[in-house]
Formats: sequence, C-alpha cells, structure tokens
Amino acid sequence: MILSAERIGPAISQVFETMYFREALYCGSATLKLPLLGTAVRFSGSVDGVFRWAVSERLAAQLAADFLGVETVGFDACELESAIKELANVACGSTLSAVMPSGDFHLSLPETLPIAAGEEEFRHSFSMEGAPPEIGFDIALTKPE
Repeated sequence: MILSAERIGPAISQVFETMYFREALYCGSATLKLPLLGTAVRFSGSVDGVFRWAVSERLAAQLAADFLGVETVGFDACELESAIKELANVACGSTLSAVMPSGDFHLSLPETLPIAAGEEEFRHSFSMEGAPPEIGFDIALTKPE
C-alpha cells in the first residue's frame, strides 16, 4: 500500500472541504505539540492495520463547531472526543479508498488513542489556512498486502 502525498493530500483535503468547509494543506512529516486528541481506527480486509489520528485540542473545538454549525463554545471532553472520532473514521475510509480504490475494508469503531507527554511525530500532517500543522496521522499495517 503506497501512501503518497499525491493520493493522501487530495483525499484528506476533500474530507475537510466537505465536512467543515475548510482548506487543509498537506505538510508531510511533522511533530505536533500537545495538547492533542488522539483516535485509532482499526481496519481489516484487503490489508489489515491501524489508522492513528491526532488533532490539536484548539483545532478540534473549531472543527466540532464547524461540523455542528454553531459558534465555538465550551465543548466538554466527551463532545470533542466524539467529533474527532467521527472525523478519524471518515478520514480513514477516504485514505484507504484513495490508496487502494479496489480494496475491500471493514473499519472498527474509533478508539481513544492516548497521546504521551511531550510532542508526537506523524508521517503525514495537515495545516489549516496556513497555520502550523495541527493534524497528523500514521497507518501501521499489521498484515501486509
């Protein structure tokens, strides 16, 4: 499974344009600063693996408000976690479809991914509207194609 910027960038950017009316720019590998909200989506089928996704807490609140069509208000931790899990689920499906269009995949329910203290490095990252990267993800294959 080849995770090239030429396939990933447009797939994830389309998710943000469709769900949040925002432009996401692919930045490649990046180290994201805490606090981050993390989610893992396991997938099986043509290949098996884990999609690991993280978003800064600041951006998570903005995305939740955009998705719900409300002003950014004090979302509680559960609401932010739910919003990011939904985003991770859609982003995982979009990424897998982009890199393996004829693949057959089954996605698990998104799980909370604990983020360790410090900074977290991701192979793929995105920024919103020219800001530093605040979104990152990796895919780890557990059963190669």
